[in-house]
Amino acid sequence: MTAAIAPSFARDFPDDPDLALLVRAFQEGDFAHVRAEAPKLAARSTDAKVKDAAALLVARTEADPLAKGLLALTLALLVGLTAFWLANSGPHSGEDAAKPPPPVIERITDTPAVPNAPPAQPAPATPSPQPAGS
Repeated sequence: MTAAIAPSFARDFPDDPDLALLVRAFQEGDFAHVRAEAPKLAARSTDAKVKDAAALLVARTEADPLAKGLLALTLALLVGLTAFWLANSGPHSGEDAAKPPPPVIERITDTPAVPNAPPAQPAPATPSPQPAGS
């Protein structure tokens, strides 16, 4: 492996032409090729270091375990919240769904808001201002 083209984790890989092709595919982002060919290389190789390097390349193409856990937690939260919504205030079915909501009736009364309060007195009229010249 030449250190100029290899990723930092692959600098100590053994010199093997097939492994070099896999490292180059990894570097170019062709992870499907790496996942398909690395197990084949590990099966046909007799060198344990080449097998370990191929396994490491495949492991580097896997999703991060923390990301997998957060995704699973997010999906569980989504399912839980959806179940809670459906159980408590979700879309109603049956007779309740067919009935329109009852109309809101506003009642206005002439009685004062406070019981036994005297009726409100009209405000006294204020005199209008006189013109200056009269």
